[in-house]
Amino acid sequence: VGAAMKNSDAYKTAIQEIEKDKHVLAETGGIKGYGWMPAGKVNISNGNGQANFEIKVLGNEKDLSVSVNLTKEPNGEWKVIEVNR
Repeated sequence: VGAAMKNSDAYKTAIQEIEKDKHVLAETGGIKGYGWMPAGKVNISNGNGQANFEIKVLGNEKDLSVSVNLTKEPNGEWKVIEVNR
């Protein structure tokens, strides 16, 4: 399940957002990796999607748990709604 989740477009979009979040970068002292198994779920129905992840960010100075909420419209890309540290 974790590997499938990590390969999802929603997870990849969440990681891209985390990597450009100035607050996450400042708190962690730079990102060196991510936890092995993200928590969360991805739901897609009739092309509409919702996803939420709890991702462990491994930092150079401090590890951080980050939650990311995303949404998707039919034939659209995943969009980040919220990032919480």
